[in-house]
Amino acid sequence: MFKFRDRESLTAWEASKERAELLEHIESLLVKPSEREVTSGIVTWFTLPGQNPVKPPPKYKMTIVSWLALYPAVTLVFILFGDLLAQVPLLLRTMLVMVLMSHVLMPRMTRWFSFWLFPKRKGQSR
Repeated sequence: MFKFRDRESLTAWEASKERAELLEHIESLLVKPSEREVTSGIVTWFTLPGQNPVKPPPKYKMTIVSWLALYPAVTLVFILFGDLLAQVPLLLRTMLVMVLMSHVLMPRMTRWFSFWLFPKRKGQSR
């Protein structure tokens, strides 16, 4: 699995000579041809370490888990630090919440709710 900072970085990697050489080298070692899947947006919040879900969870599940992370976090941050944050420009406050969501809360919420987001089906192992 590869993650890229932005679409331009992905495009540059896909067109690179290095990638073409690596693919040529490893294809003969694979049991079946390699597959490519591109995900973006909120779906990338809902991935488990070392696993790239073939099918993302249903949108309603992603919405509920996002809400369970965002609402209490924003409420708590504003209760604890509201007066201090009132002095910080709105864009900076928003960026702080987004960093908290993306790098702290959502990875944990995805692990904690993985049983519900990615239920195991009979004959399926993760």
